[in-house]
Amino acid sequence: MNQPQQQGGAGNCMDDLKRWWTTVPFGSKLIYYVTLGLFFLNMFTGVYKYLYNSPDFILRFQVWRMFTTQFVDELMGTIFGLLSLTFTAIALERSIGTVTFILDFMFKNFLIQLLNFIILIMLNLAFKTGTNIPSFGLFNIVILYMSLRCFSDPETSSNFMCFPIQIKNKFQPFAILLFFTLLSGSLRFDFVAAVILGYVEVKFYGGMMLRLSEQRIASLKNNFIFKPMTSRSDFVEQGGSFLVQTNAQNQNQQPAPSASNFSGRGVSIGGDPLQQASSSSQQPQSRPNQQQYVINPSQDQNSQAGGQFQQFAGKGVSIGGGATAANTLSIQQQRELQLKRLQQQQESEYVENKLEMDTNVDSSNDSNNNSNQAAANRNEQKNQTKKDGYSVLNEDLL
Repeated sequence: MNQPQQQGGAGNCMDDLKRWWTTVPFGSKLIYYVTLGLFFLNMFTGVYKYLYNSPDFILRFQVWRMFTTQFVDELMGTIFGLLSLTFTAIALERSIGTVTFILDFMFKNFLIQLLNFIILIMLNLAFKTGTNIPSFGLFNIVILYMSLRCFSDPETSSNFMCFPIQIKNKFQPFAILLFFTLLSGSLRFDFVAAVILGYVEVKFYGGMMLRLSEQRIASLKNNFIFKPMTSRSDFVEQGGSFLVQTNAQNQNQQPAPSASNFSGRGVSIGGDPLQQASSSSQQPQSRPNQQQYVINPSQDQNSQAGGQFQQFAGKGVSIGGGATAANTLSIQQQRELQLKRLQQQQESEYVENKLEMDTNVDSSNDSNNNSNQAAANRNEQKNQTKKDGYSVLNEDLL
């Protein structure tokens, strides 16, 4: 029987590629569109000569090149630049949102070009090296993203690029510079600028220098540039920061109930027992002045804080927020009422025993005096025992 021939893997690869492309956020797709579009356009028009950057062009006030040079590269540089960017840009955009990602991408590239310009001008003034050194391609921003990841967790070891070599993260950016220097035969100062900028952003800005408020992002989404993007299915709303994406698993956690100090005797019911145990020695820390981001702010708005325990300084039981003044007063009144009842009962029994003792003494005048005295002593001992018992009971209640 003839078996049907199986199709090759090319169709499956194309289907996988199409499915993957549907998961790519729009900001990352836009980088692909612009980079590949300019590459094919340059084949027919030579448009690259108006887009790549060097300090000489900046000195001639052609500042637009600081925003366009990252999309300019040769064939192999374009391919490997896009592939390398895929491993960082997509995850980053899903974390911070499409609007913030696009603005941060352009802002970081501008800072790389500005820092590269400053480095080359200083070298020219010191050593007369010249400033006509071009900067181009996506590897600038790729090295910056890699530096951000490495400097944010410096003591952890990981593979060096695609090689099975373990290097501590704090050394990886410098190893990357050495690798590209040996590969190209010269040191690219725009790569140096990317590493410096990555260190500065992690050290002084928590991994992200450009921070926009939710109100600012909302207004940007309504302008003529970003508004057409918001209706797309691959548009990502605003989220967190670059370094927060490693803690994405914590985005759905609800804040733990907080409790104030409980200084009285009794049992506190409700809230987190661990937090209650440590609340007497530790105060809840306030958020730092630096803005903290979450992956999905809408989920943070829906999260409700647990019921707070108010301070309770009396005796008894505090349930779900501490005893109120009315409850505390009621307990005190009940205690006083019980004490009054015990005192009245004690006095009544003492009077009855005293009368019984006097009656026994009067009726037994002709009896044996020793017998009467023994009876009197027994009654007196009985009263004294009851008084001692009531005294112990009063002390326990108090």
